[in-house]
Amino acid sequence: MSIRQGILDAVRTRLGRIRKANGYRTDIGANVLEWQTAPVPSADLPAISFRDAENEIAEWTMRERDNRVAVVIEAFGRDVPPSTVRQYVEDIYAAIAVDETWGGLALVTEPVSDEIEFRTAEEGVGRATVRILIEYQTAKWEF
Repeated sequence: MSIRQGILDAVRTRLGRIRKANGYRTDIGANVLEWQTAPVPSADLPAISFRDAENEIAEWTMRERDNRVAVVIEAFGRDVPPSTVRQYVEDIYAAIAVDETWGGLALVTEPVSDEIEFRTAEEGVGRATVRILIEYQTAKWEF
């Protein structure tokens, strides 16, 4: 397994722990999706989705390279107020802060941005988006 895949597996596991029973403010970790491209059915909300968007090679030497993978995390809720969607953002950041090296696989995780938005009133879906960069090191031609 590649280091990148190991990191993304750790992201999935960590996001799945976002439950009130684990001390978080929401239960968005009840339904964790990877690379969700279709709208999440209302019956499956709240939910959280993540994807690795881009991997930038920051530096490299003859033997190794530093990678910075951009990860986009989106949390969805139906018929929720803006304050709940803000709690989604807080919970995501709190989950990342547990260990920003993802079990020693990464060097560091950096916050990039976050935003909240709401779809039309008929849909009633609120969404929080958090973007992060995870920096990790590999052998020059490994993933």
